[in-house]
Amino acid sequence: MLDGMVDALKPLDQIPGDQFEMVSVSIDGPGEVQDAARSSSYDAVIRGLDTMAAGGIRFNIFAVIGSHNIDCLDHIIDL
Repeated sequence: MLDGMVDALKPLDQIPGDQFEMVSVSIDGPGEVQDAARSSSYDAVIRGLDTMAAGGIRFNIFAVIGSHNIDCLDHIIDL
């Protein structure tokens, strides 16, 4: 899910889960790491994940691991 897509899909809870096979979401780590890399998007991404989970929309999370987030793997896995 690109930056800004959560805002574009604000009525996500009104979209039937069968509209998507799966949504891929990129996240870099906890708020301070994600926000530094992606324009203060952490809270919006987490809200989007919660909304998709509640609505039965399947999603996966991926991350590009680098020196900026190598210590955040546990956080990413726990999501």
